[in-house]
Amino acid sequence: MKDHLGNVRALVSDKKVPTLVDGVGAFTGFDPDVLSFSSYYPFGMEIAGHSAVKQGEDGYRYGFNGKEKDPSGEWGSQSVYDYGFRIYNPGIAKFLSVDPLTGCYPMLTPYQFASNRPIDGIDLDGLEYATYTITTLNGHFQSIELTTDYELKNEGTRGAGFQINYVHHYTGDFELRNNNVSAEKWLRERHDPSYSSRIVRTDRKTIFGKNFHGLYVGPFNPELPEGITMRGKHTNYDLAPIDILDAAAKQHDKDYDKVDAAGFDGAMFDINAVPADIALVQRANAIIEMYQKGNQEDPYTKKEISEETYNAAVVVRNLFVGLIMNKIIDESMDRQKEVHKEMDKLKYD
Repeated sequence: MKDHLGNVRALVSDKKVPTLVDGVGAFTGFDPDVLSFSSYYPFGMEIAGHSAVKQGEDGYRYGFNGKEKDPSGEWGSQSVYDYGFRIYNPGIAKFLSVDPLTGCYPMLTPYQFASNRPIDGIDLDGLEYATYTITTLNGHFQSIELTTDYELKNEGTRGAGFQINYVHHYTGDFELRNNNVSAEKWLRERHDPSYSSRIVRTDRKTIFGKNFHGLYVGPFNPELPEGITMRGKHTNYDLAPIDILDAAAKQHDKDYDKVDAAGFDGAMFDINAVPADIALVQRANAIIEMYQKGNQEDPYTKKEISEETYNAAVVVRNLFVGLIMNKIIDESMDRQKEVHKEMDKLKYD
């Protein structure tokens, strides 16, 4: 059983314990078989006297935020927790290593936990490959948080992709100025001095995007809003590729940017994008050859190149070989038409 932060509060087996009345032996029902229970201080330490494990049981391997715990007692704490890319120590309320994305958040210490909001915050290692949480106040950008999980270890994952969670806060003053409240409420709230600055409404929106493979192989790259009003968008290249093929696709997208090509139109019709397409085919061929040789390490995963990566590389190579040929043929036909037009002009001149 978990609370709102994903903390494991109680572990109950499927065994039913019959309840009997003392001295009579009359059966009255069943009680749950509680194997363990836990309570936590705000930053994750278990509260002594409010946490226990049933005699004869080893205890549950997951705890604070639903993360796997190491009860070895190292690092000066009862337990430390595995958050995927880093180890968290609830005894000091800090991670034991620097956040790999600390450069994106200069306003936060690289060791902080959940932006120092332990009551309502949770420092996930990502439900998808990448999960953004963008917060606004009265329509203006406030902050962005990013969590990643390239191994998709968390429960409830929606799969290989990226998710953007928008959290829009509105103050009472904004609601009053934009006529988002009734006249009766306006008259009542105008006498409350804290109403204008207090957050009175929160809207949430979630967008999930998935490419053919990884974060960059396909037409749906992670896009983040630009500016304080977030009217524009840009592709976010800060995310590390999940494997060697994803890295090739990421470079392909950057090469497209250099010639102002983009997405479906760039792949299908833009002759200026052909050099970038050829380079992608060459990288895909190299990945295919590495896989076929066997025992070749993917420099990004530090593991052997997977069959999934190989199959995706074959699809990418075959697709872009066809697209390159089509663009070259179309360009040749267009040039022939232009030559014929010039020849026709000469005839009449």
